[in-house]
Amino acid sequence: MDASPKKHSKDNPKGYVYFTSGVFFAQLAGNALHVLLPIWVLTLVQKSPATLAVLLFFFALLDTAGTMVGGWLLKSLSCSRMVFAASVFRFCAALTFALIYSLNMMNGIAFGSLWIWLCVLFAVDSLARGVADTGRYTMPLELVKSSDRQKLHLQKANGLLQSFFELGAVIGPVLVGLLFSFGQAEITAWLLVALYGASCLFYWSMGRYTKKDPARTELPLQSSPESMASSEQDQSASIKVLLLLQGLLTIYPMRALLPAIFAVQVFGHAPLTAWFVAAFGLGGVLGSKFYAWIGRGIELRYQMRIAGTAVGLLTCLLLSKSVALHMFGYFIFMFFNTSCRLAVLSEVQLLSTMAISQLRFVANSTSMFLKIGLGALLVVPGGIFWSTGLIAACGGLQILGSYFTDESSLKNTAKEGLLWEN
Repeated sequence: MDASPKKHSKDNPKGYVYFTSGVFFAQLAGNALHVLLPIWVLTLVQKSPATLAVLLFFFALLDTAGTMVGGWLLKSLSCSRMVFAASVFRFCAALTFALIYSLNMMNGIAFGSLWIWLCVLFAVDSLARGVADTGRYTMPLELVKSSDRQKLHLQKANGLLQSFFELGAVIGPVLVGLLFSFGQAEITAWLLVALYGASCLFYWSMGRYTKKDPARTELPLQSSPESMASSEQDQSASIKVLLLLQGLLTIYPMRALLPAIFAVQVFGHAPLTAWFVAAFGLGGVLGSKFYAWIGRGIELRYQMRIAGTAVGLLTCLLLSKSVALHMFGYFIFMFFNTSCRLAVLSEVQLLSTMAISQLRFVANSTSMFLKIGLGALLVVPGGIFWSTGLIAACGGLQILGSYFTDESSLKNTAKEGLLWEN
């Protein structure tokens, strides 16, 4: 009898609990940083929005490099060890910055030196994040038994993991917002240290229940050379389409830039950034639940079109002067974007583990160019208006890209088993 979802849930319960907990705390810290870094750059060290955009571009470049490093490390390291090591680097970077930040505050040192340390230390965080994210998307394949690597099981595992991931995206900014509301700005730096430390602890615990999967040499079901060649061609074509869709869907990194810009320059209240980013996170949580319950039954082409339409709605709402409409726009965009990205991820996982690294590379590369594009637009007159126009254009490309997802271009030759590559 085929494995049931209940059997899947018992594959590695402790390992999966530790993994999802580690992801949750890492995401708490990462999204707290999404709020803190722009606020620190715009207010604490008083740099311009264009400088912030360039800085985020540089961090995205390092994140992309980390993705390639992660793909290379997976050839020789277990995923659990790689994720733990990357998390330790993030913890050390946050700890060093918190110490220096506190010394500046206590001794009245000029914040010029703090600017340099902020750039250097969070550059380390970006590189380690790229490595950790590659492992995060690969880890479900180590936690699900080889015999259960079927589409339904991976979809449910991805949906559950994304729920924890996005839940951290809600709570992290809220924690920062509350601390700022009570005038505890300095504590936010130490909050990052505590959250990264908890993440390291859970990832370390996870390592005791996971092993390098010996099924990496598993072959496709076809036995003849002709059928295997045809399978490889179909797989390659499917991966190219999925990578294209991932690139078109990678608009969500704007939450590291636009919420802070609108909060500071349009609404004149920097802590409002936290609530804008939290709206992104809430959309992600419910979007992942939507995918697990309903979205995985919707064809990918239709998910792409809905996601593109949600981008268009967001750009319209960003032109308003209403905080509530801004938050609703962020929420509805992230809701459908998350569901669609989960659909793409599940398809990629069923095709090739090496393609997961490629998927992260495409996402980080798109993020990098999006941020530098937004930064370039923000320095021209009417920059906020033109930046929303760029976002709208991305939504249009998503709708156009949906027409590449017909059945002939997504021939999945691995519905009943995973094609592993070394």
